Amino acid sequence: MADIAAAVEAQLLARRRAPLHALPIGWVLPHDQAERRRHVTIALSGATHADPAALVAACVIAACASLALEGASPSRLLAAAAEEAREAAQAVTTEPRLAEMLTQVCAGTWEPPAGGISLDPSETVAAALWCATRATSLRGGLVSAVQLGGDTSTVAALAGGLIGCRLTAGQVRLDEHVRAHTPAADERPRQGRGDPCVAAPAGGPATQSGQARVHTERPHAAGRALAPPPLYWSKTLLLPLAWAFMPTAGIR
Repeated sequence: MADIAAAVEAQLLARRRAPLHALPIGWVLPHDQAERRRHVTIALSGATHADPAALVAACVIAACASLALEGASPSRLLAAAAEEAREAAQAVTTEPRLAEMLTQVCAGTWEPPAGGISLDPSETVAAALWCATRATSLRGGLVSAVQLGGDTSTVAALAGGLIGCRLTAGQVRLDEHVRAHTPAADERPRQGRGDPCVAAPAGGPATQSGQARVHTERPHAAGRALAPPPLYWSKTLLLPLAWAFMPTAGIR
């Protein structure tokens, strides 16, 4: 009996990891390449997380990561998330449950469960977007995620990725509550060029100069490998980069 319970818990844990691994896909592939980004997300996530709900959740996070990097407003981010949830549900032939939840988040009627966030990927993504779109700072978004209870680590990681990808490393280190968990400048890999991220608060519009920097220093469509956002120096970026810029026979 204990073995069965452990297997069920392991499967639930695996389901909620799919959206977490999809963040770098959105950072690499721009929002106007929706079908390609969805195809890449489903193919990469499906190798280890084949559950339809997990795949839909991953597609939504990839789409939101792409838009967040471009400085999208909270309302635009939520509308795009709900639309992507519907498209992804059709692509993997499942019910649009996450789309319904995100519509509630967009309307302001979604409420976090009183018992905390479960390991369900749809609930996890809804909670992450609820935190990310209501926050006025990175710290605020992370604190909101932790205060929800339940699977706070995944929710906070997703919310932090959506908020933090538009901040510079310097802006993150200015907040002493976040700085304690942020690598010092000499501990991170060198980017090889100036800071590529937009200096705009979470949920707020990027400045004109910031938007220009997104498209000149992080040109998705130009087909060049991108420097990862300052909060995520992760090897997981290598896989979507390889997929995006190297031919893969029989898949693309």
